[in-house]
Amino acid sequence: MKYAVVEGIRARIEKIIGSQSPKDMSAALGISVQAVYKALRSGKIPETWVYKLAAKYGIFPQWISSGEGPMRIGENSLNAGDSGIAHQQANDLRVLEQTWAAPVIVTSPPSENPWKSTKWQEVPVIALGNCGKTDWYSPDPMALRTALPVDYPYTPNLFAVLAVGTSMQPEGIRQGYILFCNPAASIDPGDAVYVEKNDGTASIKKYLKQDDKALHLQGWSNPQSNGEQMPYYEELELSKVKRVVCVVVVKRKA
Repeated sequence: MKYAVVEGIRARIEKIIGSQSPKDMSAALGISVQAVYKALRSGKIPETWVYKLAAKYGIFPQWISSGEGPMRIGENSLNAGDSGIAHQQANDLRVLEQTWAAPVIVTSPPSENPWKSTKWQEVPVIALGNCGKTDWYSPDPMALRTALPVDYPYTPNLFAVLAVGTSMQPEGIRQGYILFCNPAASIDPGDAVYVEKNDGTASIKKYLKQDDKALHLQGWSNPQSNGEQMPYYEELELSKVKRVVCVVVVKRKA
């Protein structure tokens, strides 16, 4: 999804930045005033706005997009109408004092999550924002950590990616799922991988194989009117690849 419907979102953005001024909105987003006016007149707000504000102000993307759940990360109190999705996010996400850091071990699990291990890792999160390239996104470190929902060997470079788009939906990866990636894990054909290119874009793809010239990947087109998605194949020259990391755990948002 490239855009989020503007209804209600503008009011929540104004609440976040404390102003109704498009000029202040442009400053908060790091874009031109003209770009703000264009989006507001079109009736659609770019999804990148959601992730930029979420990372900058420590706000739940879910709250900005829909108004559901707690507004700020770290707010654990829930209203009676809050969704299960928001409750899960409120339990698992915490604000970082810095935007990027190695995973840490947490030794005292919250009492409301007794199913968690007494020791688990909290890892930094990457948000994938729309950059105008189909199924490729701009990776931006977010000001939060998320905890693995399962026991997993401590890995210093482990990180998480917040999935966007529908290109991996047939593989069970939907928008909003949290994908835990291990740079030290081996990659086999059929694995989901986080691919980062030298041009600064990234995506989640299905790994097929690698030869001496290219990385062979698979994704799926946007759903048709009947819901069907057609597979597509991509040969990415190795010279354009910055890194390929195996997805080792997928956490559903509900």
